[in-house]
Amino acid sequence: MAEKGNSEAQYFRPPAKVVLVDDSELNRDFIRMAFKMPNYEIFTASEGLEGIELINHIQPELILLDIMMPGLDGYDVAAVLKEDPKTTNIPIIFITALNDIQDKLKAFEAGAVDFVTKPFNHRELIARVRTNIENHRLMRQKDDMMNIAMREKRNSAISRIAGGISHNINNMLCGAFGNIDLLKMLLEDKLDETASGAFDDLKASLEKILLLSTRFLVLSGHQHPVSSGEASNKEANLREVVNNFIENTKDQHCHAKTEYINNIPEDTVVKFDSNLIFEFLQLVVQETLDAAQKAARFDFSVEKNEEDKLAFSVAIESDINLPPDIEDFIFEPFALPAANVGSGLAFSVAKNIIERNGASVTAKVPNSNHISFCIVF
Repeated sequence: MAEKGNSEAQYFRPPAKVVLVDDSELNRDFIRMAFKMPNYEIFTASEGLEGIELINHIQPELILLDIMMPGLDGYDVAAVLKEDPKTTNIPIIFITALNDIQDKLKAFEAGAVDFVTKPFNHRELIARVRTNIENHRLMRQKDDMMNIAMREKRNSAISRIAGGISHNINNMLCGAFGNIDLLKMLLEDKLDETASGAFDDLKASLEKILLLSTRFLVLSGHQHPVSSGEASNKEANLREVVNNFIENTKDQHCHAKTEYINNIPEDTVVKFDSNLIFEFLQLVVQETLDAAQKAARFDFSVEKNEEDKLAFSVAIESDINLPPDIEDFIFEPFALPAANVGSGLAFSVAKNIIERNGASVTAKVPNSNHISFCIVF
């Protein structure tokens, strides 16, 4: 059980969790009094097995471990903890009445970072605990920074590779398109309907590859989206943008069940590039329809959020049959069901376009047939 108090200045934020394993009730009471909130949360156990279970549950930043205990002694407990990957890096300070040099050496060999002899001075114990927790947090911060640096280095390398591959694919595709058009022109009189259709299908497939490659370039940062201007310096009438999008899109998706509902009031103006909003709508709508393979309903609306910023929502209803956990990774590449996916990158590119230009975008998936995207300007 954790003991809490509020009598001293706080230098650990959040409070350091410490587990004490000692069979002496007197020692447990003494240490509970010495280590209080706001800097410490002390959890205690009276024997080895209980201590191991408590440590696995709490995952403390430091363990105070008595050596001489009935059942599992401190060395046994330390051996169990050091063999478990979840607890092996938690620093251990042994507290014991043993004072022989061999006992101290054995304690350090068991994995202890420090050794305190009973009867101990509470100021010395507090200083040792505080120093080891500070060191533990500094090492953890260093590890976190190293991991972040390694991830950034890896992502940068992946970005360069993706950009290079996509650039070369684009160049080769341009040559392929030219040769297809040349062959069709040279063989125009000799092509029957089947052969002509085969050329058209080939060109359509290559166009999809070109689209995928272009989106890789956007995601890798090697190609900018449709507008090169500063989005924050432009204004867009949202209702007009959505109306223009519907007019340009409805002929492509003219299925009777495909609906576009524009609920945005007149004169709703946002400080954002209208071209980027239009591109965002094209990406999320086309990806949804490609994935569903059938029609859908798209509702466009705006409202003020809690911070009094304008939130533009695109609510989508379709038979896409989304997995239950997709909300956590819907903006990742190829997040939609693999069997139905269109290009697989549209949602990622859409998010990239919006956030690169100073706004934010989120997604909600209330059930398997609904997605709601929200841009906050």
